Amino acid sequence: MRIALIGSATLLVLAITKAGYAIQHVKLSPPAKELTIAYDFGNASQTITGAEIVMSNAGASVAGHVTDATSAPVGNYSVVVFPTDRSKWFVTSRFLRLARSTQDGSFEVTGLPPGEYWVAATEPIDGNELSGDWLKPETLERLSFRATRVTLVEKDRLMTVLRLIRR
Repeated sequence: MRIALIGSATLLVLAITKAGYAIQHVKLSPPAKELTIAYDFGNASQTITGAEIVMSNAGASVAGHVTDATSAPVGNYSVVVFPTDRSKWFVTSRFLRLARSTQDGSFEVTGLPPGEYWVAATEPIDGNELSGDWLKPETLERLSFRATRVTLVEKDRLMTVLRLIRR
């Protein structure tokens, strides 16, 4: 996690970068109000005063294997996990994740905030967590038509077998 403190009371959240951690809740005062787990800082820098941010490493995860159209295992692929809520489709969204297959052909995506997601396995994608065509809304839109829809809750570990989507 990367947080910069400015002065004694102003908090500027730059990015959450520690793998496996998610925002559990955000409490702002004044006015005293608590935001739910679905709160997102958006795609622009924001200055927030009087904030309490509770982080948790008890985020949800999705893991599994990928098969082709004949149900044969696939060893080289990418997995894109993205929210069903299109308003959360922006580059710095904590709801967007890219994973690659491991040497044994499996994948795992950890630290996901609870919510509704699409999970799609595709041929290898160029890019990384912060850049690449996979982050474009039009790419996510195309993937959503053939992706698997899942619901994740805190501490959930969903095991799945995905069908490879050929682009």
